[in-house]
Amino acid sequence: MENDRKLPFLDLTVTERSGGFHTAVYTKETNIGMSLNANSDCSDRYKWSVVNAYVDRVLTHSSGWKQVDEELSKVREVLVNNGFSNGYVEDVIKRKLLEHQQVEELRKCQHQQVEELHKCQHQQVEELRKCQHQQVEELHKCQHQQVEELHKCQHQQVEELHKCQHQQVEEMHKCQHQQVEELHKCQHQQVEELHKCQHQQVEELHKCQHQQVEELHKCQHQQVEELHKCQHQQVEELHKCQHQQVEELHKCQHQQVEELHKCQHQQVEELHKWHQLCFVAELEQSSTTSEEDVLKHFYFTSDYTLH
Repeated sequence: MENDRKLPFLDLTVTERSGGFHTAVYTKETNIGMSLNANSDCSDRYKWSVVNAYVDRVLTHSSGWKQVDEELSKVREVLVNNGFSNGYVEDVIKRKLLEHQQVEELRKCQHQQVEELHKCQHQQVEELRKCQHQQVEELHKCQHQQVEELHKCQHQQVEELHKCQHQQVEEMHKCQHQQVEELHKCQHQQVEELHKCQHQQVEELHKCQHQQVEELHKCQHQQVEELHKCQHQQVEELHKCQHQQVEELHKCQHQQVEELHKCQHQQVEELHKWHQLCFVAELEQSSTTSEEDVLKHFYFTSDYTLH
């Protein structure tokens, strides 16, 4: 996990800074500084490889001389603690630093040579482009001259061809004009003959149509007369039926009116009787009824009866 803008990755410690990323040797927290001891019974080549590996790892994994100096101090301490002499360790470090400087110088020289080579190649390419451009311009000029000459020749040929075509067209027009005149004459004669035939056919057709129209009018007149006779008979029968229906309707209405008058007369009589009974009952209850009230009652009942 990232801690204090540092992230361990394999045997590297990647540190993020404003200028970018910086690398150094990663050492676990559980590392107690143990390595192959110088006084062990192993062969000397294994011991040398231990020292070389420590120093090579510092030089290859560190991105700056500050990190190199810090890691070399840790390497000296570890190796001395494991029995290696300071002189031997310093000799190896000096030798490795010298080799590293030589390699860096060699890389710089190679980089300069590559840059010079690129410059030379770029110059050669520019010169080659200039030469090609000049050749292309000269070629275009030659082609333009050839095209102009070709256009001139083609223009002359086209003019001659137009002249020949114009003469041929004029001759062809003359021949066509003569043929058209002859054709018009023939067509005019044919049209006149056709008009005569059509006129005769039209006259005959008119005669036939006139006869057919007269016959048609006769047939239509007969049909119309027969139709009028039928309609007249139907109208008479319809009038008879309507008259019978009206008479029956009048009879029914007269009977209904009579029955209605009978019912009304009976209701009036019953109402008159009821009024008389009511008046008699009031007289029995009130012995002080005046003569005027009796007359009013008599007038009312008489008038109602008249109605």
